[in-house]
Amino acid sequence: MLTVSLLVIAGCATVGPPDRPDAAAPDAPVADAEPAPPLTIPETYDAISLSVQAGDPEAAIAAFRRAELDDPDDPATLVLLANLYLIAGLVEEAEALVDTVLADDPSNRDALYLLSLLRSTQGRTADQRAILERIAADHPDFARAHASLGELHLQARNLRAAETSFRAALASDSRDLVALVGLGNVYLRQERHAEAEAELTAAIAVAPDFSFAYSDRARARALQYKLDSADADLTIAIELDPDFYWHLIDRGRVRLETRRFRAAIEDFTRAIEIDPDQFLAFALRALAFDAEEQYEAAIRDFETALRMRPDYEPAFVPLATLYYMFDRHAEAERYYRRAFDRHPRRFDFALMAALAMKSDGRNPDAVRYLQDLLGRVPRDSLYYHVVRYYIQPSTETLVLSQLREARDATMKARMYFFVGAQLELLGRRQTAQASFMHTDAELQPGFLEHRLAGWRLRSYRSGQGAR
Repeated sequence: MLTVSLLVIAGCATVGPPDRPDAAAPDAPVADAEPAPPLTIPETYDAISLSVQAGDPEAAIAAFRRAELDDPDDPATLVLLANLYLIAGLVEEAEALVDTVLADDPSNRDALYLLSLLRSTQGRTADQRAILERIAADHPDFARAHASLGELHLQARNLRAAETSFRAALASDSRDLVALVGLGNVYLRQERHAEAEAELTAAIAVAPDFSFAYSDRARARALQYKLDSADADLTIAIELDPDFYWHLIDRGRVRLETRRFRAAIEDFTRAIEIDPDQFLAFALRALAFDAEEQYEAAIRDFETALRMRPDYEPAFVPLATLYYMFDRHAEAERYYRRAFDRHPRRFDFALMAALAMKSDGRNPDAVRYLQDLLGRVPRDSLYYHVVRYYIQPSTETLVLSQLREARDATMKARMYFFVGAQLELLGRRQTAQASFMHTDAELQPGFLEHRLAGWRLRSYRSGQGAR
């Protein structure tokens, strides 16, 4: 008897369709067409299995209809055909068969499970959940129902319930792929990264050709700073599914983190070729171009990303900084101000906006902007004294005194950059360089001020320091 269980492999197997016979030569005689002989039960099973694995449900349906079945109205046989209809997108035909089975046997487990899948395709999530809960209660050893219920809980971000359902599925079938991947994703969201890696490794053992198990395990490994292993997992995922945009995005991100910038650029470029209408690959490639000092290419990519997604805030400051370095001060001001509007406690963004105005010859505009801001700056912070210095340069002695006495070495080094930038605009270039040198020496890479101080020092060393 044909069973519904063979459809579990649909979409996961890699077996290709049978070889096609060579086309007849143009002059070969054409035999009279004869109807295909009916298939025996073993032949039917093999034909349907191959067709489902090859992603050809119509061929599977054709094989089913040619079969010599002992009992074509057997409920399991009808559920199998309904499965084929659903895979082929024939939802009404599938539901009609399910209704036929449930009319005679309202508690038929496989028919109810297929009905839950039908409700999912129809967007009737509440009905789907109710059906799955009924199956799980009546058939506690039916792993697929628990796993599907876990997926619904995971989609609803009910992680505790999702974990319970996935564990129930695995108690019945320790190799249930949906439950293994689902539980791994629960652990990822709970920041239980080592446990996530273990579950996803088990999923890979069950389905070594399932690319998403590798990409999810890569996330778990990356979050444990196992970046080389994450890269290797994503490479396998890409080999299995070379045209999937997000595998390339994820590997490119890992390669950004490991400073393999040229390799990251290659990944993001491939992602753009797959889907040029997605903004993210442009934004990420811009970061890689920036790191490779291909600044004009970085600017172009940031601009492209922001045309596609004008509210993509992570691009604001990197692009503003490049604009500032290339003396495009009005554009720099715009994006620094937008960044400050999003993060109203990041007074460094406000200072950069004011510095862009000052560098553009618009000191009165910068002063007005900072005067409006001054009341929001904590008076006991170094920001307050630097903002006052930008408004009134005559407070230089006070701000330098505050910097010398500051105990927060990181904040002190950051503020020395802003003092140096003001001194540079005032023509005090030697003193400005001393401030930049303090920032460059004392501040860790990754801070905006460290980058800009190093950039200014390189300009002076190359003889292009005057602005």
